[in-house]
Amino acid sequence: MQRRPMILSLLGGAALPRAAGAQTAYPNRIARIVVPFPPGGATDMVARYIANKLSEVNRQQFVIDNRPGANGSIGIAFVARPPADGYTILISSNGALIGNPRIYGDAGFTTDQLQLVIRLVGYKYVLIVNPRQNLSHVRDLMALARSKPGGLNYGSGGIGNSSHLIGALFSRSIGIPMTHVPFRGGALSMNALVAGDIDLIFSTTPEALPQIGNGLVKPLGILGTTRIEQLPDVPALAETGLDVPELASWMCLAVPRGTPAAIVEQINAQVNEILNLEETRAAFMPLGLQQLGGSVEDVNRRLAQEVPLWEEVIAASGASAEGGPVRR
Repeated sequence: MQRRPMILSLLGGAALPRAAGAQTAYPNRIARIVVPFPPGGATDMVARYIANKLSEVNRQQFVIDNRPGANGSIGIAFVARPPADGYTILISSNGALIGNPRIYGDAGFTTDQLQLVIRLVGYKYVLIVNPRQNLSHVRDLMALARSKPGGLNYGSGGIGNSSHLIGALFSRSIGIPMTHVPFRGGALSMNALVAGDIDLIFSTTPEALPQIGNGLVKPLGILGTTRIEQLPDVPALAETGLDVPELASWMCLAVPRGTPAAIVEQINAQVNEILNLEETRAAFMPLGLQQLGGSVEDVNRRLAQEVPLWEEVIAASGASAEGGPVRR
């Protein structure tokens, strides 16, 4: 597969202008951004872009540390522990931060242990299938599912992952049971779909769009009520009459609670500048990523406001930690 090299070239770009008079107290050694998912997925893509830009502006390395497992819980729990010095930074989705403690019970962390720093990007989910299935519309998929109840399987990035929740809600919406097959990250579930090992996945736009462009997977619908610019001919699921709730999915940076406020504000300010670059927009737009940004207060308030919605979605999906063995 040629997906990852092409994606990384999209996210490379020109150098960010170095800030004049940048602080010397922080960072004065290598910092790491912990990605709680394997390389090649949506979170990893965004993390590498942000790390590259932070390295440029600070004249100090920000390196990527992939720590996958338990739908991100292993990596998140690692960052939630001291030291709170700004040299260990987390990138995570809102779904993993809110959902994991509620699905796994003891996820190894609580959001109270983390200080959220900034929202990075928002994105949508695309229902995709293998082209060899000769499906052209969601109703074709529904007809196939009805012909063998329980026989279709949908992949996800892990038990409790947003793609798991959406797949479960989709199955309930069409009234036909399907089998959940969890993987250690979205990139691995994509590989399985391309290989024909699973029937469908709800994939993030940055993972789905390059594969759609390569003709390796076929889009049938966009989660929610609106289409996306990158796939104008693909209907929103709401257009097909399905009642599958849209999840407002986004990524953010976080640090251990107790990290000095000056460091938190410095990271927030620098990342806001990175997100406002035209270069960043040009890199993210083909992947269906919308720059967000905002203040430290904004991201913490937003996460707290979304907890009731995610709790409703988790309950409605019926998802639990007993979702079957995770594929590697």
